[in-house]
Amino acid sequence: MNRRIAVGASRAVHFMPALALVAFTACGGRGEHDATGEPSRIVLVMAHSTTGDPEKAELDRTVAEFEALHPDIAIKQNAIETNIYETIGLKSLFSGGTPPDVYSQWGKYLVGQYQEAGYAADLTDELEKDSWKDRFDPSVWTSATYKGRIYLIPTSIDLTSVIWYNKKIFEQNGLEPPTTWTEFMTICDTLKNNGIVPVCFGNRPLWPAANWAAHLISRVAGEQLYDDVLSMKPGTRFANDAFIKGLGMIEAMARSGYFNPGLNGVSDMEAIMLFFQGRAAIHPIGGWIINHAKKAAPEGFEYDAFKMPAIEDGAGDQTSILRLASGYMVYRDTRYFDEAVEFLRYLTSVDVAKRFVSRCGTFSSVQSAITEETADPHLLTLVSMHRSAHTVVTAPDVGYDRAKVLPFMDAVSLVIGGQKSAREALEQCDRAVAALR
Repeated sequence: MNRRIAVGASRAVHFMPALALVAFTACGGRGEHDATGEPSRIVLVMAHSTTGDPEKAELDRTVAEFEALHPDIAIKQNAIETNIYETIGLKSLFSGGTPPDVYSQWGKYLVGQYQEAGYAADLTDELEKDSWKDRFDPSVWTSATYKGRIYLIPTSIDLTSVIWYNKKIFEQNGLEPPTTWTEFMTICDTLKNNGIVPVCFGNRPLWPAANWAAHLISRVAGEQLYDDVLSMKPGTRFANDAFIKGLGMIEAMARSGYFNPGLNGVSDMEAIMLFFQGRAAIHPIGGWIINHAKKAAPEGFEYDAFKMPAIEDGAGDQTSILRLASGYMVYRDTRYFDEAVEFLRYLTSVDVAKRFVSRCGTFSSVQSAITEETADPHLLTLVSMHRSAHTVVTAPDVGYDRAKVLPFMDAVSLVIGGQKSAREALEQCDRAVAALR
């Protein structure tokens, strides 16, 4: 799920050795002392996956500013690469007896999971103080709420199924962004016939193609059936007619040669670079590509985006987007609850949020942070997509129990890689999840 978490962490992964992780977390203290042994200031431990610049540099600056304003508080950052953080990193902090006071988290399913585990402080009442809650885009609370209470302070909004295209390639081939799936397939056919890879993916981590396929399937099947199947409600199965039809559309693309060869062995960052280098015309990925383009795209590279094209006979809302809010949670049993909340108030202040927008390309959850003066034009495109959508679809990798949806993600990889038909892959998925129902 290469997307931003919290204040714009990218999903480029450089695996941290396990011993380094243990050594780092084991030394986490909860206080500093002066020469007499008396406490000089408390130490607030903050776990997150913001490891790359400019996001990390901006976060460091924000932490330093907060410490200067609060000389009695020190913030110790435990930064873990995203895929490790997501799978074993954060869990190991809690299970190993070194829970952070504040920790970054993706919204929705994981919010409820960590609350049920006893790791999440209720922040509902804090948000009502001084109109703090009013700073945020109202749409973020669906990702931050569990059983009617708020446990996540959202810092960013992720649109994870945006279709980015190379403007120069489109212009050279007389193409315009499609509005329907039929038009999209015509574009792919034209590009292939002209010797250009139409669509590239880096699907080694599984989530890139799975998220895109999930959004497409929701457009075909309808949002309710999509949610029922991925939630594994009794009587549902993955190999139903609507899912087979939706995934079959990707099967048809694979058989037509519309994807980059070997995409299941390509990383998400490698696919982004293929797109920047003009080796593919289209790349479906999240909004975090904006910041990568600032750092890695060649001079003169021009790109833009369009939403998932409408499926002419689809049962779902054809304006839908795949979206999630992410941010920070507070450990339920922290000794420094007030200090943790104070830091999150500062992190989501308008001035700080504007800095993350202008310097990091963050789709901030703070409403007034994104303006024509602060935002990259590509970010404004995402904002427009967000506002025009009537329905929000949740990505499978973070919106549902990962253990239960992993067979679905595998099924998508088999289809997009040309190894199985949609029906065969989804039937295999049903067999794999049978014991989990």
